Amino acid sequence: MAKESVLTQAEGEKVRVSCGIPPTAPPEATCVTEMSMMMACWKLNEFHDDPCRKEIQDFFDCASRAEAARKMKSIQDTLGESGNLSPKKLNKLLQKFPNKPHVS
Repeated sequence: MAKESVLTQAEGEKVRVSCGIPPTAPPEATCVTEMSMMMACWKLNEFHDDPCRKEIQDFFDCASRAEAARKMKSIQDTLGESGNLSPKKLNKLLQKFPNKPHVS
């Protein structure tokens, strides 16, 4: 049976939307504090980057760590609990991380 969702339009009326895909949880917000600090610094310094180098670097460092964690979680989800991959999952994982030969 298809899942149904209720959406509220601007006029306030409710509309039921039916699709075969179950709703998923929204992605986690990461690096919000670092982003807020960076934007506050920009606002205080009339949007000049030079006085806010530390805040900008902190935000980029946080974003890099979050991306690495997301990739690791994706790999762990693909492997599952047994650590063994089916051929289909193995091919999908290899497509995500292709081995590019060195060009001379």
